[in-house]
Amino acid sequence: MKEARTWKGRLPLDVKKKPYVNRDEGRTCKVLEIDDYDFEVIDDVTYESFVVDLDKRTCGCGAYQISGIPCKHAMPCIVMKCECAANYVDPRLTVGAYIITYSEFIKPLPNQAIWPSVQGPEINPPEMLVQVSKLKKHASKKEPNELLRKKKRISKFSSALTAVV
Repeated sequence: MKEARTWKGRLPLDVKKKPYVNRDEGRTCKVLEIDDYDFEVIDDVTYESFVVDLDKRTCGCGAYQISGIPCKHAMPCIVMKCECAANYVDPRLTVGAYIITYSEFIKPLPNQAIWPSVQGPEINPPEMLVQVSKLKKHASKKEPNELLRKKKRISKFSSALTAVV
């Protein structure tokens, strides 16, 4: 926790690296600006088109919404606007949010033996179901003596080497 107070910038180090990785991956994307915050991005690798809305922090691929970090389609749009990627990262991933989250001390629990008993129904974990494994498609029944024998493979170069006298 004390270490987090010494971090410089808005983002923790592990979050700070990800937009740069996504920027490098998005270098080949073509960006078409619709208005100030809306873009159409065409991925040159897959030739798929994605709609990016920087104001709502969304992308058609869904990665931006899931991670809260601009994806490889959103990063070229941010670069095109000449803005900082840290401004488009979800506020819950910032250093300030980290410090607030972990500012309270979590007290350790006492030994389970001294916990008070609680009246009520006993709660058990769900039953484990054993999955039936599927047989391999190419599996065949083998005789007991076949299991002991193994085929020896000869490499294509070994015959050339043995011919030299």
